[in-house]
Amino acid sequence: MKNRQIILVSSGAIAIGKRLLNIKNVELIEESQALAAVGQLELIKAWKAAFRDHSIDVGQVLLTPKEIQTAKDARNALKTINQLHRFRVLPMLMKTIQQLQMKFSLGITICLLQN
Repeated sequence: MKNRQIILVSSGAIAIGKRLLNIKNVELIEESQALAAVGQLELIKAWKAAFRDHSIDVGQVLLTPKEIQTAKDARNALKTINQLHRFRVLPMLMKTIQQLQMKFSLGITICLLQN
């Protein structure tokens, strides 16, 4: 599998936020977003620690459908991911709450599916 570029897709930020803040039920989108903001930091720390033993650094790429609405936006996102690879950093995308399909103009498709 030489010359493969890997992207880590992760989820669980809301669940971690709920555990950290001892929150049981979530009803509003702003509650989910706030919990994700808290949990995301812990999730990133966990991934960084997991890859540290292999001398691999992890960098988060923030992508939403708005960031890739146009072909130009998609190319810029792909350039960022490729630059992380050139820096020898594993790009990490956080899975969103809703099903999200991001298509890059170069024929790469990343599907993030809701559990």
